[in-house]
Amino acid sequence: MSDYKASFFSLLDEVKDHGGSTTADFIARVLPLIEKAHFLRSRNLVLGIYSIEDIYFNGRIISIDSEGKEFRTGEHKIFKKPKQRYAVEVSGNYSEISKIEGDDYDQHIYDDEAIQEDFEKPITKPVYLARYKSWDLETGHYDTITEIFTLGFILASVAYGIDFRDIDELKRFIENRERLYFYNKDLHPTIHHVIREMTPLYREDRAPSLEEIIAKLKNYRDFNPENYVDLTDTEGFRKLNLSDRGSYILDKLKRRLFDISRRNKLLYFNDRGGFLNLTEASVPMLLDYKNITEKDLIFWNAHIQTQFISKKKVNLNRYLELDKNRFLSPALNKIRLEARKSKNEYGFDQLRVVVAFLHWYNFKESEDERISSPLLLLPVSLVKKKGVKDRFELNVNDSEAEINPVLSYYLKDLYGIELPDFIDLETSSIEELVQSIKNQISLGGTGIELKWRDQPKIQLIHKLAKRNFKLKKRKLSNRNSGLSTRNYDYSYDAQNVKPLGLAIFNNLIAKKHNELEYIINEDINPYSDLAVAERRRSFYHTDNDGDVNPLVWEVDTCNMTIGNFKYRKMSLVRDYSEILKADIKDEVFDELFSEQPKKMNLDGYQKSGLADLYPIIQSDPTQSQAVLRARSGENYIIQGPPGTGKSQTITNLIADYVARDQKVLFVCEKRAALDVVFHRLKNKKLDELCCLIHDSQTDKKAFIMNLKDTYEAFMKKDMSTSTLSRKREKIINQIETHLGKLEHFHDTMRDGMPPLFELFQELITYYQTKEKLSDNELIYVPFYKEWKENETWITEMIAQIKLNNHGHNISDYALNGLSQGLLDVPNSKGVVLEKIEATVSLLDRLNELLDEQEVTVRTQSVAAWRLEFDFASKVSKIVAQNALGIFDSSTIAASNLDNFNRKIEKQKRLYLRLLEENKNWKQKLNAVDAKIAQEQWQRLDGSFFKFLNPSWYRIKNQLKAAYNFRAHNIAPSIESVLKTLNEEYAALESLEQQREEAADKFGLEDFVSDYEWIKQQQLDPDDIIKSWMATDHTSYVNSLLGFKLDFEQFDENLNQLFTNCDHHLLSQIEDKLQRGKPSIHTIGLFTPYIMQLQSTSKEMQDNLRRKPWQTGDIAFHTAYKSLKEVYDKEPVFSQTSEDILLVPYAV
Repeated sequence: MSDYKASFFSLLDEVKDHGGSTTADFIARVLPLIEKAHFLRSRNLVLGIYSIEDIYFNGRIISIDSEGKEFRTGEHKIFKKPKQRYAVEVSGNYSEISKIEGDDYDQHIYDDEAIQEDFEKPITKPVYLARYKSWDLETGHYDTITEIFTLGFILASVAYGIDFRDIDELKRFIENRERLYFYNKDLHPTIHHVIREMTPLYREDRAPSLEEIIAKLKNYRDFNPENYVDLTDTEGFRKLNLSDRGSYILDKLKRRLFDISRRNKLLYFNDRGGFLNLTEASVPMLLDYKNITEKDLIFWNAHIQTQFISKKKVNLNRYLELDKNRFLSPALNKIRLEARKSKNEYGFDQLRVVVAFLHWYNFKESEDERISSPLLLLPVSLVKKKGVKDRFELNVNDSEAEINPVLSYYLKDLYGIELPDFIDLETSSIEELVQSIKNQISLGGTGIELKWRDQPKIQLIHKLAKRNFKLKKRKLSNRNSGLSTRNYDYSYDAQNVKPLGLAIFNNLIAKKHNELEYIINEDINPYSDLAVAERRRSFYHTDNDGDVNPLVWEVDTCNMTIGNFKYRKMSLVRDYSEILKADIKDEVFDELFSEQPKKMNLDGYQKSGLADLYPIIQSDPTQSQAVLRARSGENYIIQGPPGTGKSQTITNLIADYVARDQKVLFVCEKRAALDVVFHRLKNKKLDELCCLIHDSQTDKKAFIMNLKDTYEAFMKKDMSTSTLSRKREKIINQIETHLGKLEHFHDTMRDGMPPLFELFQELITYYQTKEKLSDNELIYVPFYKEWKENETWITEMIAQIKLNNHGHNISDYALNGLSQGLLDVPNSKGVVLEKIEATVSLLDRLNELLDEQEVTVRTQSVAAWRLEFDFASKVSKIVAQNALGIFDSSTIAASNLDNFNRKIEKQKRLYLRLLEENKNWKQKLNAVDAKIAQEQWQRLDGSFFKFLNPSWYRIKNQLKAAYNFRAHNIAPSIESVLKTLNEEYAALESLEQQREEAADKFGLEDFVSDYEWIKQQQLDPDDIIKSWMATDHTSYVNSLLGFKLDFEQFDENLNQLFTNCDHHLLSQIEDKLQRGKPSIHTIGLFTPYIMQLQSTSKEMQDNLRRKPWQTGDIAFHTAYKSLKEVYDKEPVFSQTSEDILLVPYAV
């Protein structure tokens, strides 16, 4: 993940520089944002684009840092679109602005009442607002419909480079919202359509679903805005009640079946590609046309009617000279194979013979264009019988000839001419149909004459057929001559496509003129003999049998043509008509076309265990969820392009129904899809539970026999349900064990703290440009989570440092460690300046002091100087006694110290022995009481009359209570006990005196602890002791002691100015102080950032203040540490080397 976040308007500048976005760039940039909004919508959340500043451009896509926000519902009522109440509807109040400057004239028309320029003015109706605002949000409402509106303007900016902060740009966009094509002609029309439907003023007019928008953008090549009809958006839909609404929708759906584009040969017919004009092909070649009779030709007459209707079989070899016309047999065979393919794949025969054409004109588009459309279509089948000479037979399936449904619909829509669905050629005649059409045309009073061409113009037909025969014969001769492709430069490589056909065309067909010849000779017109695509009069079909006359229409039965029409959808027309006529109602239909938004049932997508699933082939989680969704009984649609797993899902869905003892009827448009699903079930031995029916008529016997085999197989098999259940349970447990590991892996990758996938993205980004830190260095690096939490302000702080010429990273800003106390004072700049100047003065005095020393002074950090000053303070008394030699074990002073210690240890042992002897005291007397008790006892116990003295008894009883005489085998005397106790106190007093004497002699604070410290220094002397023992440092130490208070003030100032600068040398401190002075004027700017820095961990503070890291360095090192942390804790990941994981991504 890149840390680069540019302003959204930087993308607009880029779009403007390139003259607008291309379709691919546009979709790549905006689709992730819309998909994220759709993902949040499924959880009843929104992105929450409250300001265009929230949108950023990372160099590849536009995005927003939002994990989802709740819907907003304001106190104000949402404005509704007013209902139509008058004879006319006011769509808007427009103003016209004309500007004339010199010879320039500019005129703009825009809806001024639909735009509100004053943000302070309260919103009283739906209006457009500048700065990417919406009236919904300004009135306190924000939901999915509001977000679609805001996203629409963002999409418009990316598509056309429009900056809606400019009110003039907004006015121009509103003026041209219905003709967005002129903003960017290179964009696909789908983009214009999506933006237009996302940005209406009224909420009711906006696109209702983000899912629909995503589908249109993803499949923009297949989406045709001209054919797309949002039925809920039409006025007729809203006015009708529920029952009439269904009929209205069905009629709309029926109309959408009719393709009235020029691609549809049912409307704009031409006989190129897959069609054969039987009339033209039946003309005998190389004969005088005067000798040709009508019986030699295939056109609608009494003889052909008998062959087609009565006998229902026509031997085409009788009419077509297949031997001479070698192109006829391949053409017929191609038509036959295509018809068989359609029959096998769709179960529907699309082969038709056009009995009659209608040559007519569309006055509402182009009155000069003569259109030829099939009128009567007879369903037939073409059979090839092999022999010495292949024979083609044409079998007529039904005597009912269908009226071209597309032509019927179009004529009714244009001229109100109604045609029947079919005519029975056995009981009715074409003449009756012609007369019906003629009567309806005459009622319009247009002066159009309808003629019926029932007799062919043989001479013209002859000439046309002869020319075509010679042309195709020449092509076949050239093909058979053995055309070599070795001499042509062609390639079908994806990177260098050079089609062979184009190479042959350029070499053999294309005329070649000198390039300069076109300049000097205007008469030369390249390809002048080829058909022209457009003229003043553009024709889809050239009729060579008559003149163009818009006032004369013709029903032509003299060009009977056979071919496969795209007729499958037309079969649904009659079904729609029957449903409309019968007024059939259906709950699924009402739910599918309901005006209310569909409620999301999230419970249907909850995770289920494997025990609840019965998959028989591989499936991913989304496919498994689709199968579980079906159990709820709700209706839903599974859609997707080829290869996305729809048939796999259906296979598992059927298996799931079977496992739960339910019946399934699977109906499909294409036979191939049925075969694929059946084949998958058969591979899993479930075919015996299935019946495959392609044709309800021809598959009856196979269906009965299949049932028989199934029942017989069930009677023979002895299936143990318990054994199968135990086997299934064992397999499920094994799978779940492995899935648990995978789930843990994926959860850690996706939902860990932080997600490992995000860590890998960061590492992959910088893997080859950054150097990894050692394990010891990683200990002091913060974690990636902390970096992501502080990424925004750190990025901003670095940008401000660069902008203000303070350096390139946070460590370059000298005052990045100002203490909170300095930031909180009223005049922080003045206080900081005073601190800096005072610290500079103290530093100068310290440097002078060090320069005056006769001994060599080491260059060291502030922390080291602090230790040296503290050490000097600790040994100050030792220095005063001139006893530094005690740190060297070879000196006399050290020997004297050891002698004192031996004497003290001897006294200590005596004391400890006496202490052990006095351990039986239960209430031990202190030294004073022990001495008094001993004196009194000696005085009273020596008297002859002690037995008569109460004091003697009292002392004796007290001592017996305080001392445990029973602990001795032979009880000691009281005098002995008191004597030993007083000896202990005397030994202790002597020990303390010896320690004090030794401490005073050598300048120690506490002899015991200091002696241990001295002995450690003798064995492993500190660097300070080493340097001080090398030469006489007495004067040096005294100098340090004299500067001790100033150094403490110096150290305190540094901590307030730079927080933690222990690692800095004095020279570096001087440099920071010098750089800190110019930085004082930006303290106010950087105060928020410094306070943010103080709230981070010690690791984050130290690295940012000490190391010259950019955001990429921080991201890489923190991500690497967090990854290593996961490796240390997770056994699954600890077995994986980061080099193995990262190198493939980095390559």
